[in-house]
Amino acid sequence: YQSYLKTLQLIHDKLIMLCRVDGAVDFTEWVASGKQKSTNHIDDILKLTDKGQEYVNQIQA
Repeated sequence: YQSYLKTLQLIHDKLIMLCRVDGAVDFTEWVASGKQKSTNHIDDILKLTDKGQEYVNQIQA
């Protein structure tokens, strides 16, 4: 939940973009340690925008 909120903020700030993969699995479920787990859009790709790359370059400098 927390990383989801951070991801949304980075998209809103135009530092990353979410790219959907054609034919990707949109939903999956499994059981781990007796608890049912699930996730959405498991094949999505996050990419740096130009603004995001500039930010990374500033951090590395």
